[in-house]
Amino acid sequence: MHIVYSCVTGSRAYGLHREDSDYDIKRVYIQQPMVMFSVDDKSKTHTYKHIYKGIEADYVDYELRTFTKLAAKSNPTVLEMLWSPEIIVCADVFKANFIKHRKLFLTKHIITTYIGYSIQQMKRYEKDSKPKHIMHLMRLLLACEHALKTGEMLVDVSHQKDYLNALRDGDIGINREEMELKIEELEQIDTNLPQNRDFPAINDLIYEVYAHWFKIYLNAGDRTEKE
Repeated sequence: MHIVYSCVTGSRAYGLHREDSDYDIKRVYIQQPMVMFSVDDKSKTHTYKHIYKGIEADYVDYELRTFTKLAAKSNPTVLEMLWSPEIIVCADVFKANFIKHRKLFLTKHIITTYIGYSIQQMKRYEKDSKPKHIMHLMRLLLACEHALKTGEMLVDVSHQKDYLNALRDGDIGINREEMELKIEELEQIDTNLPQNRDFPAINDLIYEVYAHWFKIYLNAGDRTEKE
């Protein structure tokens, strides 16, 4: 496989990390033609640990088609990748397509997705009383609000660091009623985001990246045969 994009996510991307925080690295790869066009296509999402900057990091590798499907569904983790403040690797063809046209993945669908993930965080908190869930809940709602108002995804929330850390440490809290009020406010925002996703345009992004890579791969094969 060939890595076309790699970035830092999680607390270090949010600007909420501490001295002992590990790294979360997310990557996008494209599969070799001989693997992709076979009955044994094993283009899976891979999770593993590896060292990054001398610290153990949690890695997740997404095949390009899987990554795109998740982004089109407004998956928060994947959307954050496209707006990560710390990019490690970014192939020119990925930058020219996915980064340049990342707003294709921002539609009003994020309201449903982000509210759904926020409610999940509240359910987790009600089950185990861990305040980190409340912090993630508010971070998701803040990101959704920012996207609806500006048309850009908010990842670095260091400007809200004191507030979010206070939530994470349990110094302050939010109950279900307060969350529901915040959700009502989000649903009333007058946004310029499109209603629906432009799937033909999104499919073109996948095609452009894979076509570029296959051309390089096949040309390399031609040279090898001639040699």
